[in-house]
Amino acid sequence: MKKNLEITLMSDLCAGVGKHFAATIDLDTATDEYGIPFIPSRRLKGCMREIAEMICVENIDAIFGKSGSNQPGSLFIGDARIENYCSAVKEIQAASNISPAVVTELFCSVRGETALEKGVAKDKSLRYIRVVNRISPIDSKPLKFVAEIDFDQDYEQDVANICSGLRSIGYHRNRGLGAVDCKLVDASSDVGLESVEFEDNTEYKFDYLVELQSDIMLPSDDSNHTLDYIPGTVVLGALASKYKGDDFNDVFLSGKVRFSNLYISDENKTDYVPAPGFLAKIKAPQMEEDKGVKNLVAENDFREKSVDVPQYKLLKKGYINSNNGYVKPKVKIVYHNAVSEGGAGLYTQHCLCSGQYFKGSVIADGSLMRKIYPLFESKTISFGRSKSAQYSRCKIIPDKIEKVFSDKIELAEGNVTAYVCESDIVLTNSCGVFTTDIADLLKNMGLSQDIKLRRETSLTTRVVSGYNAKWNLKKPQIPVICAGSVIVFDVTESMSVDSVMYIGEKLNEGFGKVRVIPDVAALSITDAETEPCKVTCESINENSLLAEIQLRKFDDKIIERAIFNCQKLRIEDKKSALNASQIGRLLLMCKQSSDHNDFIERVNSIKTDQVRDTALNLFGSSAIEKVLSDLFGESLFVALESKNPALRWVKQKKYIITFLTVAKYRLKETVK
Repeated sequence: MKKNLEITLMSDLCAGVGKHFAATIDLDTATDEYGIPFIPSRRLKGCMREIAEMICVENIDAIFGKSGSNQPGSLFIGDARIENYCSAVKEIQAASNISPAVVTELFCSVRGETALEKGVAKDKSLRYIRVVNRISPIDSKPLKFVAEIDFDQDYEQDVANICSGLRSIGYHRNRGLGAVDCKLVDASSDVGLESVEFEDNTEYKFDYLVELQSDIMLPSDDSNHTLDYIPGTVVLGALASKYKGDDFNDVFLSGKVRFSNLYISDENKTDYVPAPGFLAKIKAPQMEEDKGVKNLVAENDFREKSVDVPQYKLLKKGYINSNNGYVKPKVKIVYHNAVSEGGAGLYTQHCLCSGQYFKGSVIADGSLMRKIYPLFESKTISFGRSKSAQYSRCKIIPDKIEKVFSDKIELAEGNVTAYVCESDIVLTNSCGVFTTDIADLLKNMGLSQDIKLRRETSLTTRVVSGYNAKWNLKKPQIPVICAGSVIVFDVTESMSVDSVMYIGEKLNEGFGKVRVIPDVAALSITDAETEPCKVTCESINENSLLAEIQLRKFDDKIIERAIFNCQKLRIEDKKSALNASQIGRLLLMCKQSSDHNDFIERVNSIKTDQVRDTALNLFGSSAIEKVLSDLFGESLFVALESKNPALRWVKQKKYIITFLTVAKYRLKETVK
């Protein structure tokens, strides 16, 4: 059962993550890569369990799970993000020049605290913590966070009671911080899958995207580092846990259904594959043309007769698409603190960043596709570690379903051809033993042992394993040929081959996919860089995160210019300066004026010519417009002003008041 947990701040909040900021903040609150604060789901789940124990909920283990059990609890809860989080992120990405520190400063403030000893501050106990402000900087209302929550319908009343009882979260809950008001609300309903009639004895391919709605941790060889893709094995396991029908063996164990790996993609559903081994970068490039990704086949042919051959570094990671763009998935470090008895203390994990897209497919006969396809109806799926909190939550975005036909391509004599491993390859020899021998690879690819391999041929190997949570056992270690390995050779005789083939073992778990590139020498690669969206008048909302950030930047510019211009004013020159009472009178006029014209009318009512002329010279229409045009000639201010016509007077007023206030204090210093 899907719901949303709404959390409204009743006081400032510090959702600590066990880290500090530089040398200035001893305890920092949780913020994402954009600088926007959030409440980690692990903190929420822990607080909710504490409340469940306090109110004596009977089904605690069934809801939250039990330590050491291979049966997870029914409750899933995601990170709590600010309301309208997605639109805020899009605004930040569109602006492209807003640093995370600026966004964090908008939502947060820093507090100092000391320990007391006999009623007096203890020496060397001063600490600074960063807290999330109770009031939203966008609409001046209490800040609201929203978290996705999923649980078994049988426990709806228990979960509702737990949420109602959740009154405090985070650090210093007993000292005024972290007071919240929580409630369950209905989640927006997703549109169901498209209805499709599948024919028996016809093979179908279902392409889909997953959008990471939280960070994902998929342990690699190092248990604290994540894989940069989602293995087909993980997809198979996640779907198998949802399957309630018959023929489980046929669907998941027989190998009749192929679950592909999910590789990095984008919201346009672009296909990316592991970068093949003939791609490299020049080490320490000196010339502009030497930068970027190089095709070694073309480079070696071009530089064959050259004496000065650069040193190349093969691409060990990364992915390319059909337009030959090269990208890498984004990974970040997440901090954790094992607080249980015997815990390891503070530790880190490398995770795939939320917000990224990954694309994969399922290939099956129509009779089996009818059983697999409905498993995507929920539109959500969880992968990797900590499925019930913090990590693993993904949104499924269906792409297309099409019948699978054999696709032949022609290899022309004289061309350089590459057979690229688009996934890891698991091979066995004639004795049934796992092997990574190149002779066995060529045999499975249908290539002759006598072909003349080029020097760009690249084979890398690794050992894959895993963990069976059901049996609480490690899976056996298997040597595999790595994705990105390539067989490169000169075609001596024209032939027709399949453009894509599947070889070896474990085809149902994302292994064994090979693609043929008929003319690899013609392949050119570019580093894929997304052009930032330009901010236009139509894209600016008056009550938005971007607007508030820009308005604060405008204020900083205004204050800086007012101080600079005031310092040029000669306070000691009685003919061109104002005295304290005159400055006070102008300040009062400015604060009481409804707009700039009203302010000028009030100034014109001053009878003393010297005061009136000085004020008009400093703050008249031409003078004040020159200041604003110098500062805000950019289109963004015009866009904001079109949404709020009173904005210009607000900024003019700030300039005048700042100028006069600085002048007043300078005058006091001169008198002293």
